[in-house]
Amino acid sequence: MDAMNVVAAAVVAGLVWYGWSNAKKKGQSWQANRQQGEDYWQQQRQRDEVTEVGDGVLLEYLQRGQGSHSPTLNQTILVHYTGTLVDGTVFDCSRQRNEPLQLSLNQVIAGWQQGLTQLVEGDRVRLVVPQQLAYGRRQAGKILPYSTLIFDIELLKVG
Repeated sequence: MDAMNVVAAAVVAGLVWYGWSNAKKKGQSWQANRQQGEDYWQQQRQRDEVTEVGDGVLLEYLQRGQGSHSPTLNQTILVHYTGTLVDGTVFDCSRQRNEPLQLSLNQVIAGWQQGLTQLVEGDRVRLVVPQQLAYGRRQAGKILPYSTLIFDIELLKVG
């Protein structure tokens, strides 16, 4: 094997090792992220003011609204919300944009669907959404895979 082939083989081996090393680090950070979220969820679940709804969404009422009916999956709703990670990092906030979000519940993550169908107009709640009802193993912007998400949501309007 000539010197050029040895250099090429060394470069390829280095790139393979670098890729494997980075993948391993990401896997470890995702595992740590998942564990941190599960620990936070378990801690919040123990609080008296928190109710578990659906498949594991934790719901805490911050303020009760005066509305008379809950939204269905096909209805349009108007909400203000702040989304945070368990470490307190804000990843999205409609209030910072001064623009409530209008959407149909069938367009959002399962955790929102399961939590928001419990509300009436005027309710302000905190939802803790476990990773499997959020983005699971997918990364979404600042949200790493396996992230448990926390949302402070105000349901402004149904329909």
